[in-house]
Amino acid sequence: MAAGSSAGGSPADGADHGEGAEGAGSGASPGLEWTGVRPAFPDLADCIDLGQWPGAVAADGSAGFPAHVEVLLDPACTGWRSNDPAGIPEMRGYVRLRDHRDPDALLLALAVDALPPVVFGLGATGWAPTVELTWHMRAVPVAGPLQVAARSRHVSGGWFDEEAEVWDAAGRLVAQSRQLARVGRGRLRTLANGTARAAGAAGSPRSAVSG
Repeated sequence: MAAGSSAGGSPADGADHGEGAEGAGSGASPGLEWTGVRPAFPDLADCIDLGQWPGAVAADGSAGFPAHVEVLLDPACTGWRSNDPAGIPEMRGYVRLRDHRDPDALLLALAVDALPPVVFGLGATGWAPTVELTWHMRAVPVAGPLQVAARSRHVSGGWFDEEAEVWDAAGRLVAQSRQLARVGRGRLRTLANGTARAAGAAGSPRSAVSG
């Protein structure tokens, strides 16, 4: 008898590539679920409200994004507001509508790009235009504020990538995104360690938020 085969000739490990295996596989795959560990977020009450920065209300009285959407940042990600950036391209915080309506698919589309650009953490503040963004809605969020975590894996040559995850109040991953953005030419703030490691890699991020 050949090793790995049963007396009937089928593989002993069950690795049959015939119809039986196909049927078993198609029935099992829809039930497969796995989610990575949710990032740690501080309590909502401990976060910093960015408020309605300049330009929130236009000259004609029309209200823009910050007049409708509340962004509350993890204090660990706000050093750039006092010229003391952490030196890590990460952002974390809560996003919700100012009228506290329940989140829906439309708010998820905003939430994936609602935080300040991650390159703020490298000492650059200003406008960082998004060149390409793809996002995926994974589930309908439950009522409550959304938790958003974003990070970059590479900043170089005037470009940076940004990956974002959105979690709902029930701790479920409800949206993901990835974007490519340009680093601008604004003022580079000194990093917390007294160097300017971001020079040449960061200049002036996407948002007009500044401290």
